[in-house]
Amino acid sequence: MNRILFVGMVLGALLAMAGLMVSSQVRAQTTAPGGDRPACGAAEKAGCAVCKGGMKMKMMPACAAKMDGVSKALEAAKAAVEKGDKEAALAELAKAQAMLAECHKMMAPATQAQTAPAGIVNKTCPIMGSKLDPAKVPGELTRVFRGQKVGFCCAGCPVAWDKLTDEQKQAALDKSR
Repeated sequence: MNRILFVGMVLGALLAMAGLMVSSQVRAQTTAPGGDRPACGAAEKAGCAVCKGGMKMKMMPACAAKMDGVSKALEAAKAAVEKGDKEAALAELAKAQAMLAECHKMMAPATQAQTAPAGIVNKTCPIMGSKLDPAKVPGELTRVFRGQKVGFCCAGCPVAWDKLTDEQKQAALDKSR
């Protein structure tokens, strides 16, 4: 394979990765007015019920600065590829990759903290109808549905839940509150 073509493919992959990192960062830092529910800006265009609430998106300042550096390094790598300078392109790609890794480390705690719902929202199992004690439902007997933690009574129920459509899940959850 032509080395320049290979470097171009790597550059494309890093650009895609940078886009995912930015998307993930924005999603992790998106909050609803008066709340802290995560949402993604792209979903707003698709009519996401959470996004319709007027989410305000912001990026962590440290990651925003890194993304500027990543963009510059990727542009420099692209220019080097166009000139046929493999070594310079690889050096710039390595810089971009290092900056993305640093940003990923910084945003991981924020993402985890914002995406982990507190307690279960249902009082009965949405599959079997059994009464639940929210304090005693182990993590393996839960699923997150539309930003809410749903609890189940036994190991078979989460498996059955996973096979339902979103409409069926919502109806079952509504009955179990």
